[in-house]
Amino acid sequence: MPGTSTITRPASGDQLKVHIYIDNSNLWLQGQRTYAKKMNLRVNLDPTWRCSVVDLKEILTAHSRLHVDTDIDEIDVTVNLYGSTPHPVEAVWNGIESHNINVINSRRSSWTGREKEVDAKIITDIVDQAAEAYYMNIRSEFILVSGDRDMHFPVEKVATKYRLPVHVWSWNNGLASVYMEQHDPLVQVYSLDNYLEQIGFCESKFRVDRNVINPRSIVVLDPLPKADVVENFLSTWRIPTFRYEFAETCTSSFSGDLAIIPALAWRMTDDELDDVFQLAKTHLETHGLSVVTYAEYFQRYVRDSNAELMISNRFSELSQEACQGTDSNKEDDNDKDDSEDSFVAVDRYARQKKRRLQNDERKSRSQCIWGKYCKKGCDCKYGHTKSEEDSFKVFGPLPMKKFKFCQKPDCIRGAGCTYAHDKAELLCPTCGETGVGHEMDNCPRSPRNKRRW
Repeated sequence: MPGTSTITRPASGDQLKVHIYIDNSNLWLQGQRTYAKKMNLRVNLDPTWRCSVVDLKEILTAHSRLHVDTDIDEIDVTVNLYGSTPHPVEAVWNGIESHNINVINSRRSSWTGREKEVDAKIITDIVDQAAEAYYMNIRSEFILVSGDRDMHFPVEKVATKYRLPVHVWSWNNGLASVYMEQHDPLVQVYSLDNYLEQIGFCESKFRVDRNVINPRSIVVLDPLPKADVVENFLSTWRIPTFRYEFAETCTSSFSGDLAIIPALAWRMTDDELDDVFQLAKTHLETHGLSVVTYAEYFQRYVRDSNAELMISNRFSELSQEACQGTDSNKEDDNDKDDSEDSFVAVDRYARQKKRRLQNDERKSRSQCIWGKYCKKGCDCKYGHTKSEEDSFKVFGPLPMKKFKFCQKPDCIRGAGCTYAHDKAELLCPTCGETGVGHEMDNCPRSPRNKRRW
């Protein structure tokens, strides 16, 4: 590399400064993909997966092979988290900063929706702080949480020119091959996959702040009795939206109230948001539903400042390209025929269609063992009750956790663990009840277990 130096400057002092740089979007998105793969989900990523940056900080400092010797009396750790303006319903930045973690925000591009300056800020800060440590003779080490190829330049420069150790942490599915090809002993590579359970969790509920969500967002009161109306209206809407259910209804309704938040509310004008609300109000109230703004809902119905929203449809925000291994995709692939004999092709298509219809009819007679927690929702080809189908149309499948016993006898996550630790908190998706004392494999209501009981 032109202009590099291999001179190692002896660092002085009895303190080691550790600089940690975390690419939030890389950590979060690749973590969701890693979790979905581990759980054998039929999608590329699980949007309910979250990462605890505080726990991550402990993992990074404890398991990076820092060059600590008897001369070191103190380790000073600085953590920088780089990300774009967060999702409008995830007000977590302030909570992260309260744990002595520096949050550096960048606005998303109004054209592409992508982050504009995150990578540039990370690269600039790493190189600047490495140069300062080198010329000021400060014992320092660097930890980078990102496996992007673009980050290899500052990693190589810090290790080669300034001769300072760099520890690169990344998910296996996001690690560029260039990191595995380098042989500099000052660059160490670690896998986050080994610590997936320690740093991550699935969260389907979160507290909301009335100042975080756009006040002109739409709230539909007691939408379940008019499930078809809500589904048909949103399916024809060209505006992308997020659907969230209030964890506890604040009205006299029997179902959870539905919050409809325009995905691009942050870039829409007040007039545009008002037009969207009036469109929804006019259409839905014609069919007997009550519609209010998010601000009005809080003023009239919410008495608890700790109100929570719940992610309604776990996979509703994924694109069609995210789905893998579905029966429909396989059938479409099998239907392709390069034969020029159109009569043979038509005959084969007819037979295949008949087999599919027979198979669908057979499945529809069988009750789905996942009940209201079925991830396929209305697309499931097994049988569901009318109440389950209405719930799918409005809220999507219910978020599900603690439906299996935890396999770690020394689990330290406690109530935050996504698995059950005793029968009292065990959920059976088939029964739809908690604390019945059995997993779904042994549920007496399951069609496949009826013969046993």
